[in-house]
Amino acid sequence: MIKKIACTPLFVIVLVNLILKLVVFCYLSPWDKTTENTNVLVSDSRGYESVAENLIHHHTFAPPKDTININKFSELQASAFLIWYPDGWMMPAYPVFLASVYSFTGIKPYAAIFIQILLSLISVVLVYRICMLLFENIKIAIIAALLFALDIHSIYVANQLLTDTLYVLLFLSGIYYFLKALKTKKLNLFYVAIIFMGLTCLTRLVVLVYPVILILILLVFSKQQWKWKLKAIMSYILVFAFMNGIWIVRNHSQYGKWEITSHGGYTLLMFNTCFTKERITHESVDSVRVFFQKQADSAGFRTSKNIFEQSTIYSKVASSYLKQHKGMYLLTNMQGCLNMFLSLGNRGMAKTLGWTNAKPGEDFAELTPQRIGKNFSSDARETILGVLIMVILAVQYMGALYGIIKLRKARHFMLLSLIILTILYYASITGILGNYRFKLPVVPFICIAAGYGYAMLKNKGETPVSWLSDKITD
Repeated sequence: MIKKIACTPLFVIVLVNLILKLVVFCYLSPWDKTTENTNVLVSDSRGYESVAENLIHHHTFAPPKDTININKFSELQASAFLIWYPDGWMMPAYPVFLASVYSFTGIKPYAAIFIQILLSLISVVLVYRICMLLFENIKIAIIAALLFALDIHSIYVANQLLTDTLYVLLFLSGIYYFLKALKTKKLNLFYVAIIFMGLTCLTRLVVLVYPVILILILLVFSKQQWKWKLKAIMSYILVFAFMNGIWIVRNHSQYGKWEITSHGGYTLLMFNTCFTKERITHESVDSVRVFFQKQADSAGFRTSKNIFEQSTIYSKVASSYLKQHKGMYLLTNMQGCLNMFLSLGNRGMAKTLGWTNAKPGEDFAELTPQRIGKNFSSDARETILGVLIMVILAVQYMGALYGIIKLRKARHFMLLSLIILTILYYASITGILGNYRFKLPVVPFICIAAGYGYAMLKNKGETPVSWLSDKITD
Protein backbone atom coordinates (compact mmCIF):
# COMPACT_ATOMS: atom_id res chain seq x y z
CA MET A 1 0.00 0.00 0.00
CA ILE A 2 2.76 2.45 1.00
CA LYS A 3 4.76 1.57 -2.11
CA LYS A 4 1.69 2.19 -4.26
CA ILE A 5 1.13 5.63 -2.71
CA ALA A 6 4.82 6.53 -3.08
CA CYS A 7 4.60 5.91 -6.82
CA THR A 8 1.66 8.23 -7.41
CA PRO A 9 2.33 11.54 -9.20
CA LEU A 10 0.75 13.51 -6.35
CA PHE A 11 3.09 11.95 -3.79
CA VAL A 12 6.11 12.84 -5.93
CA ILE A 13 4.89 16.41 -6.38
CA VAL A 14 4.28 16.85 -2.64
CA LEU A 15 7.70 15.33 -1.89
CA VAL A 16 9.40 17.74 -4.30
CA ASN A 17 7.61 20.65 -2.67
CA LEU A 18 8.64 19.46 0.80
CA ILE A 19 12.28 19.05 -0.25
CA LEU A 20 12.41 22.55 -1.76
CA LYS A 21 10.93 24.11 1.37
CA LEU A 22 13.24 22.17 3.67
CA VAL A 23 16.27 23.22 1.61
CA VAL A 24 15.31 26.86 2.22
CA PHE A 25 14.58 26.07 5.88
CA CYS A 26 18.00 24.52 6.42
CA TYR A 27 19.77 27.26 4.46
CA LEU A 28 18.13 29.98 6.56
CA SER A 29 18.83 28.11 9.82
CA PRO A 30 16.02 29.84 11.76
CA TRP A 31 17.02 27.96 14.93
CA ASP A 32 20.13 30.15 15.12
CA LYS A 33 19.49 33.02 17.55
CA THR A 34 21.22 35.58 15.36
CA THR A 35 19.15 34.52 12.37
CA GLU A 36 16.01 34.55 14.49
CA ASN A 37 16.62 38.17 15.52
CA THR A 38 17.71 39.46 12.09
CA ASN A 39 15.62 37.45 9.62
CA VAL A 40 12.75 35.73 11.46
CA LEU A 41 11.33 38.12 14.05
CA VAL A 42 11.17 41.17 11.83
CA SER A 43 8.38 43.49 10.69
CA ASP A 44 4.92 41.89 11.08
CA SER A 45 6.47 38.66 12.41
CA ARG A 46 7.57 40.46 15.55
CA GLY A 47 3.97 41.46 16.23
CA TYR A 48 2.60 37.95 15.76
CA GLU A 49 5.32 36.62 18.02
CA SER A 50 4.62 39.13 20.79
CA VAL A 51 0.89 38.35 20.81
CA ALA A 52 1.62 34.61 20.83
CA GLU A 53 3.91 35.11 23.85
CA ASN A 54 1.20 37.11 25.59
CA LEU A 55 -1.16 34.18 25.08
CA ILE A 56 1.40 31.75 26.50
CA HIS A 57 2.46 33.83 29.51
CA HIS A 58 -0.64 35.91 30.33
CA HIS A 59 -3.50 34.12 28.51
CA THR A 60 -4.47 37.36 26.80
CA PHE A 61 -3.82 38.90 23.39
CA ALA A 62 -2.89 42.30 24.81
CA PRO A 63 0.06 42.88 27.14
CA PRO A 64 -0.99 42.97 30.82
CA LYS A 65 0.33 46.54 31.19
CA ASP A 66 0.64 49.40 28.69
CA THR A 67 4.14 50.86 29.08
CA ILE A 68 4.37 52.74 25.75
CA ASN A 69 4.51 56.53 25.99
CA ILE A 70 3.80 58.20 22.64
CA ASN A 71 5.11 61.54 23.91
CA LYS A 72 8.62 60.13 23.69
CA PHE A 73 8.16 59.39 19.97
CA SER A 74 9.29 61.67 17.16
CA GLU A 75 6.82 62.36 14.35
CA LEU A 76 8.40 59.64 12.21
CA GLN A 77 8.35 57.14 15.08
CA ALA A 78 4.77 58.10 15.93
CA SER A 79 3.71 57.28 12.35
CA ALA A 80 4.30 53.62 13.29
CA PHE A 81 2.84 53.92 16.79
CA LEU A 82 -0.17 51.65 16.14
CA ILE A 83 2.17 48.81 15.18
CA TRP A 84 3.18 48.68 18.86
CA TYR A 85 -0.33 47.35 19.59
CA PRO A 86 -0.45 44.23 17.37
CA ASP A 87 -3.48 42.79 19.16
CA GLY A 88 -5.46 45.69 17.73
CA TRP A 89 -4.41 45.50 14.09
CA MET A 90 -3.98 41.76 13.57
CA MET A 91 -6.53 38.97 13.46
CA PRO A 92 -6.27 36.27 16.16
CA ALA A 93 -5.92 32.96 14.29
CA TYR A 94 -2.20 33.11 13.48
CA PRO A 95 -1.06 34.12 16.99
CA VAL A 96 -3.26 31.30 18.34
CA PHE A 97 -1.55 28.91 15.92
CA LEU A 98 1.88 30.06 17.13
CA ALA A 99 0.85 29.83 20.77
CA SER A 100 -0.49 26.30 20.18
CA VAL A 101 2.88 25.23 18.78
CA TYR A 102 4.81 26.99 21.56
CA SER A 103 2.70 25.28 24.23
CA PHE A 104 4.36 22.01 23.13
CA THR A 105 7.81 23.18 21.99
CA GLY A 106 8.48 26.27 24.07
CA ILE A 107 9.03 29.69 22.47
CA LYS A 108 10.78 28.42 19.35
CA PRO A 109 9.78 30.27 16.16
CA TYR A 110 11.67 27.76 14.00
CA ALA A 111 9.40 24.99 15.30
CA ALA A 112 6.34 26.98 14.21
CA ILE A 113 7.90 27.52 10.77
CA PHE A 114 8.61 23.79 10.45
CA ILE A 115 5.00 22.91 11.35
CA GLN A 116 3.88 25.59 8.92
CA ILE A 117 5.91 23.96 6.14
CA LEU A 118 4.24 20.61 6.81
CA LEU A 119 0.79 22.22 6.78
CA SER A 120 1.59 23.98 3.51
CA LEU A 121 1.85 20.58 1.79
CA ILE A 122 -1.90 20.22 2.26
CA SER A 123 -2.37 23.23 -0.02
CA VAL A 124 -0.59 21.35 -2.82
CA VAL A 125 -2.91 18.39 -2.25
CA LEU A 126 -5.93 20.71 -2.28
CA VAL A 127 -4.98 22.17 -5.66
CA TYR A 128 -4.83 18.61 -6.99
CA ARG A 129 -8.13 17.65 -5.32
CA ILE A 130 -9.92 20.76 -6.58
CA CYS A 131 -8.86 19.92 -10.15
CA MET A 132 -10.05 16.34 -9.77
CA LEU A 133 -13.31 17.59 -8.29
CA LEU A 134 -13.84 20.01 -11.16
CA PHE A 135 -12.62 17.98 -14.14
CA GLU A 136 -12.02 14.39 -12.98
CA ASN A 137 -8.93 14.62 -15.19
CA ILE A 138 -5.61 13.54 -13.69
CA LYS A 139 -3.50 15.39 -16.31
CA ILE A 140 -5.00 18.75 -15.35
CA ALA A 141 -4.60 17.95 -11.65
CA ILE A 142 -0.95 16.91 -11.99
CA ILE A 143 0.04 19.96 -14.04
CA ALA A 144 -1.76 22.40 -11.74
CA ALA A 145 -0.33 20.82 -8.56
CA LEU A 146 3.19 20.77 -10.05
CA LEU A 147 3.02 24.44 -11.07
CA PHE A 148 1.86 25.35 -7.57
CA ALA A 149 4.51 23.16 -5.92
CA LEU A 150 7.27 24.93 -7.88
CA ASP A 151 6.07 28.46 -7.08
CA ILE A 152 9.12 30.12 -5.52
CA HIS A 153 7.15 32.81 -3.73
CA SER A 154 5.02 30.21 -1.92
CA ILE A 155 8.11 28.15 -1.08
CA TYR A 156 9.92 31.16 0.36
CA VAL A 157 6.99 32.58 2.35
CA ALA A 158 6.33 29.16 3.92
CA ASN A 159 9.70 29.73 5.64
CA GLN A 160 8.61 33.07 7.10
CA LEU A 161 6.75 33.66 10.36
CA LEU A 162 3.84 35.24 8.47
CA THR A 163 0.13 34.54 8.04
CA ASP A 164 0.20 33.83 4.29
CA THR A 165 0.80 30.07 4.37
CA LEU A 166 -1.91 29.34 6.94
CA TYR A 167 -4.22 31.79 5.17
CA VAL A 168 -3.85 30.06 1.78
CA LEU A 169 -4.43 26.64 3.37
CA LEU A 170 -7.66 27.73 5.06
CA PHE A 171 -8.80 29.67 2.00
CA LEU A 172 -8.28 26.70 -0.34
CA SER A 173 -10.05 24.42 2.14
CA GLY A 174 -13.05 26.74 2.08
CA ILE A 175 -13.05 26.80 -1.73
CA TYR A 176 -12.73 23.01 -1.97
CA TYR A 177 -15.69 22.31 0.30
CA PHE A 178 -17.75 25.06 -1.34
CA LEU A 179 -17.25 23.46 -4.77
CA LYS A 180 -17.86 19.99 -3.37
CA ALA A 181 -21.10 21.18 -1.78
CA LEU A 182 -22.25 22.58 -5.12
CA LYS A 183 -21.40 19.33 -6.90
CA THR A 184 -22.90 16.94 -4.35
CA LYS A 185 -25.71 19.29 -3.22
CA LYS A 186 -24.93 18.49 0.42
CA LEU A 187 -25.54 21.33 2.86
CA ASN A 188 -23.30 19.82 5.52
CA LEU A 189 -20.30 20.31 3.20
CA PHE A 190 -21.42 23.89 2.70
CA TYR A 191 -21.28 24.39 6.48
CA VAL A 192 -17.71 23.06 6.50
CA ALA A 193 -16.84 25.58 3.77
CA ILE A 194 -18.30 28.40 5.89
CA ILE A 195 -16.21 27.42 8.91
CA PHE A 196 -13.02 27.36 6.87
CA MET A 197 -13.81 30.77 5.36
CA GLY A 198 -14.52 32.12 8.83
CA LEU A 199 -11.15 30.85 10.03
CA THR A 200 -9.57 32.38 6.93
CA CYS A 201 -10.99 35.78 7.87
CA LEU A 202 -9.77 35.34 11.44
CA THR A 203 -6.31 34.86 9.95
CA ARG A 204 -6.34 37.85 7.61
CA LEU A 205 -9.16 40.33 7.23
CA VAL A 206 -8.69 40.75 3.47
CA VAL A 207 -11.16 37.92 2.82
CA LEU A 208 -13.97 39.73 4.66
CA VAL A 209 -16.02 40.60 1.55
CA TYR A 210 -14.96 37.59 -0.55
CA PRO A 211 -18.01 35.47 0.45
CA VAL A 212 -20.08 37.82 -1.74
CA ILE A 213 -18.35 36.23 -4.74
CA LEU A 214 -19.20 32.72 -3.55
CA ILE A 215 -22.81 33.72 -2.92
CA LEU A 216 -23.04 35.14 -6.46
CA ILE A 217 -21.59 31.90 -7.85
CA LEU A 218 -24.19 29.96 -5.89
CA LEU A 219 -27.09 32.13 -7.06
CA VAL A 220 -26.09 32.19 -10.74
CA PHE A 221 -24.79 28.68 -11.35
CA SER A 222 -26.72 26.41 -9.02
CA LYS A 223 -30.11 25.10 -10.14
CA GLN A 224 -30.98 23.89 -6.68
CA GLN A 225 -34.33 24.96 -5.29
CA TRP A 226 -34.50 28.47 -3.88
CA LYS A 227 -35.19 27.04 -0.43
CA TRP A 228 -31.80 25.23 -0.54
CA LYS A 229 -30.06 28.34 -1.85
CA LEU A 230 -31.54 30.63 0.79
CA LYS A 231 -30.70 28.18 3.56
CA ALA A 232 -27.12 27.97 2.31
CA ILE A 233 -26.75 31.73 1.95
CA MET A 234 -28.28 32.56 5.33
CA SER A 235 -26.09 29.93 6.97
CA TYR A 236 -23.04 31.45 5.31
CA ILE A 237 -23.87 34.97 6.44
CA LEU A 238 -24.80 34.00 10.01
CA VAL A 239 -21.87 31.66 10.72
CA PHE A 240 -19.35 33.96 9.02
CA ALA A 241 -20.68 36.97 10.95
CA PHE A 242 -20.73 35.03 14.24
CA MET A 243 -17.13 33.84 13.91
CA ASN A 244 -15.82 37.33 13.17
CA GLY A 245 -18.21 38.87 15.66
CA ILE A 246 -16.36 37.06 18.45
CA TRP A 247 -13.26 39.15 17.70
CA ILE A 248 -15.33 42.35 17.50
CA VAL A 249 -16.72 41.59 20.97
CA ARG A 250 -13.17 41.05 22.20
CA ASN A 251 -12.06 44.42 20.81
CA HIS A 252 -15.01 46.12 22.49
CA SER A 253 -14.08 44.46 25.77
CA GLN A 254 -10.43 45.50 25.44
CA TYR A 255 -10.72 48.90 23.77
CA GLY A 256 -14.39 49.88 24.02
CA LYS A 257 -14.96 49.87 20.24
CA TRP A 258 -17.25 47.64 18.17
CA GLU A 259 -14.66 47.29 15.43
CA ILE A 260 -12.75 44.35 13.99
CA THR A 261 -9.33 45.99 13.51
CA SER A 262 -7.41 49.22 14.06
CA HIS A 263 -5.32 48.59 10.95
CA GLY A 264 -7.56 50.27 8.38
CA GLY A 265 -6.73 53.89 9.13
CA TYR A 266 -3.02 53.20 9.56
CA THR A 267 -2.72 51.41 6.19
CA LEU A 268 -4.86 53.98 4.40
CA LEU A 269 -2.78 56.93 5.60
CA MET A 270 0.76 55.67 6.10
CA PHE A 271 0.83 53.53 2.95
CA ASN A 272 -1.92 54.30 0.44
CA THR A 273 -2.01 58.07 0.99
CA CYS A 274 1.73 58.46 1.60
CA PHE A 275 2.65 56.66 -1.62
CA THR A 276 0.10 58.72 -3.53
CA LYS A 277 1.61 61.96 -2.22
CA GLU A 278 5.13 60.64 -2.83
CA ARG A 279 4.25 60.13 -6.50
CA ILE A 280 2.91 63.68 -6.74
CA THR A 281 5.57 65.62 -4.81
CA HIS A 282 8.59 63.27 -5.25
CA GLU A 283 9.41 63.64 -1.56
CA SER A 284 10.79 60.72 0.43
CA VAL A 285 8.17 58.46 2.00
CA ASP A 286 9.51 59.22 5.49
CA SER A 287 9.10 62.98 5.02
CA VAL A 288 5.56 62.43 3.73
CA ARG A 289 4.75 60.33 6.78
CA VAL A 290 6.05 63.07 9.07
CA PHE A 291 3.84 65.55 7.19
CA PHE A 292 0.70 63.50 7.72
CA GLN A 293 1.61 62.59 11.30
CA LYS A 294 1.73 66.28 12.19
CA GLN A 295 -1.78 66.66 10.76
CA ALA A 296 -2.96 63.67 12.78
CA ASP A 297 -1.34 65.08 15.94
CA SER A 298 -3.18 68.36 15.36
CA ALA A 299 -6.41 66.37 15.17
CA GLY A 300 -5.76 64.77 18.58
CA PHE A 301 -3.77 61.63 17.72
CA ARG A 302 -1.25 62.00 20.56
CA THR A 303 -3.79 62.98 23.18
CA SER A 304 -6.09 60.05 22.40
CA LYS A 305 -5.57 56.96 24.53
CA ASN A 306 -7.47 54.58 22.27
CA ILE A 307 -5.82 52.97 19.22
CA PHE A 308 -9.17 52.62 17.41
CA GLU A 309 -9.84 56.36 17.82
CA GLN A 310 -6.31 57.04 16.58
CA SER A 311 -6.99 54.85 13.54
CA THR A 312 -10.16 56.88 12.88
CA ILE A 313 -8.12 60.08 12.97
CA TYR A 314 -5.75 58.58 10.39
CA SER A 315 -8.71 57.66 8.19
CA LYS A 316 -10.06 61.23 8.28
CA VAL A 317 -6.67 62.73 7.41
CA ALA A 318 -6.23 60.24 4.57
CA SER A 319 -9.74 60.77 3.17
CA SER A 320 -9.27 64.54 3.17
CA TYR A 321 -6.13 64.26 1.02
CA LEU A 322 -7.32 61.48 -1.30
CA LYS A 323 -10.53 63.33 -2.16
CA GLN A 324 -8.34 66.02 -3.69
CA HIS A 325 -6.16 63.57 -5.64
CA LYS A 326 -8.54 60.87 -6.82
CA GLY A 327 -6.88 60.49 -10.23
CA MET A 328 -3.38 59.88 -8.90
CA TYR A 329 -4.74 57.58 -6.19
CA LEU A 330 -6.50 55.47 -8.82
CA LEU A 331 -3.40 55.40 -11.04
CA THR A 332 -1.15 54.39 -8.14
CA ASN A 333 -3.59 51.63 -7.17
CA MET A 334 -3.55 50.28 -10.72
CA GLN A 335 0.25 50.28 -10.74
CA GLY A 336 0.22 48.51 -7.40
CA CYS A 337 -2.05 45.81 -8.85
CA LEU A 338 0.40 45.25 -11.69
CA ASN A 339 3.29 45.17 -9.27
CA MET A 340 1.56 42.47 -7.22
CA PHE A 341 1.52 40.13 -10.21
CA LEU A 342 4.87 41.15 -11.71
CA SER A 343 6.94 41.64 -8.56
CA LEU A 344 9.87 39.22 -8.40
CA GLY A 345 10.81 39.71 -4.75
CA ASN A 346 14.32 38.38 -5.34
CA ARG A 347 15.96 41.42 -3.72
CA GLY A 348 14.26 40.85 -0.38
CA MET A 349 14.86 37.11 -0.61
CA ALA A 350 18.55 37.65 -1.37
CA LYS A 351 18.90 39.86 1.71
CA THR A 352 17.17 37.28 3.94
CA LEU A 353 19.32 34.50 2.49
CA GLY A 354 22.43 36.54 3.31
CA TRP A 355 23.50 37.13 -0.30
CA THR A 356 23.34 40.93 -0.14
CA ASN A 357 23.09 43.70 2.43
CA ALA A 358 20.91 45.93 0.26
CA LYS A 359 17.56 46.94 1.68
CA PRO A 360 14.74 46.36 -0.84
CA GLY A 361 12.92 49.53 0.21
CA GLU A 362 9.20 50.32 0.12
CA ASP A 363 8.67 51.05 -3.58
CA PHE A 364 5.48 48.98 -3.66
CA ALA A 365 3.88 50.44 -6.75
CA GLU A 366 6.92 51.18 -8.90
CA LEU A 367 7.53 49.38 -12.20
CA THR A 368 10.02 51.71 -13.84
CA PRO A 369 13.01 50.36 -15.86
CA GLN A 370 15.33 51.69 -13.15
CA ARG A 371 13.46 49.80 -10.41
CA ILE A 372 13.29 46.60 -12.47
CA GLY A 373 17.01 46.87 -13.21
CA LYS A 374 17.77 46.79 -9.48
CA ASN A 375 16.60 43.16 -9.42
CA PHE A 376 19.58 42.21 -11.60
CA SER A 377 22.30 44.61 -10.53
CA SER A 378 23.78 43.02 -7.43
CA ASP A 379 24.80 39.47 -6.47
CA ALA A 380 24.87 36.85 -9.25
CA ARG A 381 22.77 34.47 -7.13
CA GLU A 382 20.16 37.20 -6.73
CA THR A 383 20.08 37.66 -10.50
CA ILE A 384 19.74 33.91 -11.14
CA LEU A 385 16.92 33.74 -8.59
CA GLY A 386 15.19 36.66 -10.31
CA VAL A 387 15.45 35.01 -13.73
CA LEU A 388 14.13 31.72 -12.32
CA ILE A 389 11.14 33.50 -10.76
CA MET A 390 10.49 35.25 -14.09
CA VAL A 391 10.46 31.93 -15.94
CA ILE A 392 8.05 30.35 -13.46
CA LEU A 393 5.75 33.38 -13.57
CA ALA A 394 5.79 33.32 -17.38
CA VAL A 395 4.90 29.62 -17.43
CA GLN A 396 2.07 30.18 -14.94
CA TYR A 397 0.63 33.28 -16.61
CA MET A 398 0.84 32.11 -20.22
CA GLY A 399 -0.72 28.78 -19.29
CA ALA A 400 -3.44 30.53 -17.27
CA LEU A 401 -4.27 32.90 -20.13
CA TYR A 402 -4.61 30.01 -22.58
CA GLY A 403 -6.56 28.04 -19.98
CA ILE A 404 -9.03 30.88 -19.48
CA ILE A 405 -9.57 31.06 -23.25
CA LYS A 406 -10.19 27.29 -23.40
CA LEU A 407 -12.49 27.43 -20.37
CA ARG A 408 -14.55 30.05 -22.18
CA LYS A 409 -14.75 27.91 -25.32
CA ALA A 410 -15.70 24.88 -23.24
CA ARG A 411 -18.42 26.94 -21.53
CA HIS A 412 -17.01 26.32 -18.05
CA PHE A 413 -18.52 29.59 -16.92
CA MET A 414 -18.71 28.80 -13.23
CA LEU A 415 -14.99 28.10 -12.84
CA LEU A 416 -14.17 30.93 -15.22
CA SER A 417 -16.18 33.35 -13.07
CA LEU A 418 -14.61 32.05 -9.87
CA ILE A 419 -11.06 32.47 -11.22
CA ILE A 420 -11.56 35.91 -12.74
CA LEU A 421 -13.54 37.33 -9.81
CA THR A 422 -10.97 36.00 -7.32
CA ILE A 423 -8.11 37.61 -9.24
CA LEU A 424 -9.98 40.91 -9.51
CA TYR A 425 -10.93 40.80 -5.84
CA TYR A 426 -7.38 40.44 -4.55
CA ALA A 427 -6.03 42.90 -7.09
CA SER A 428 -8.56 45.55 -6.02
CA ILE A 429 -8.14 45.19 -2.26
CA THR A 430 -4.33 45.07 -2.49
CA GLY A 431 -4.05 48.25 -4.52
CA ILE A 432 -0.95 50.31 -3.77
CA LEU A 433 0.53 47.62 -1.52
CA GLY A 434 1.47 45.54 -4.56
CA ASN A 435 3.80 43.05 -2.92
CA TYR A 436 4.11 39.48 -4.29
CA ARG A 437 2.99 38.16 -0.88
CA PHE A 438 -0.52 39.45 -1.47
CA LYS A 439 -0.75 37.46 -4.70
CA LEU A 440 -0.32 34.10 -2.96
CA PRO A 441 -4.07 33.35 -2.47
CA VAL A 442 -4.53 33.83 -6.22
CA VAL A 443 -1.64 31.55 -7.26
CA PRO A 444 -3.64 28.29 -6.87
CA PHE A 445 -6.34 29.66 -9.21
CA ILE A 446 -3.70 30.73 -11.73
CA CYS A 447 -2.17 27.25 -11.56
CA ILE A 448 -5.57 25.55 -12.00
CA ALA A 449 -6.27 27.65 -15.11
CA ALA A 450 -2.74 26.97 -16.38
CA GLY A 451 -3.12 23.24 -15.68
CA TYR A 452 -6.27 23.21 -17.77
CA GLY A 453 -4.58 25.19 -20.55
CA TYR A 454 -1.49 22.99 -20.80
CA ALA A 455 -3.60 19.83 -20.60
CA MET A 456 -5.67 21.09 -23.53
CA LEU A 457 -2.47 21.68 -25.52
CA LYS A 458 -1.38 18.14 -24.79
CA ASN A 459 -4.82 16.80 -25.72
CA LYS A 460 -4.78 18.82 -28.96
CA GLY A 461 -7.82 20.82 -27.98
CA GLU A 462 -10.02 17.98 -26.72
CA THR A 463 -12.25 19.17 -23.91
CA PRO A 464 -12.64 16.86 -20.90
CA VAL A 465 -16.14 16.11 -19.72
CA SER A 466 -16.98 18.21 -16.68
CA TRP A 467 -19.96 19.07 -14.51
CA LEU A 468 -18.90 22.71 -14.97
CA SER A 469 -20.23 23.18 -18.48
CA ASP A 470 -22.89 25.86 -18.71
CA LYS A 471 -24.76 25.63 -15.40
CA ILE A 472 -24.80 23.06 -12.66
CA THR A 473 -27.69 20.73 -13.36
CA ASP A 474 -30.00 18.99 -10.97
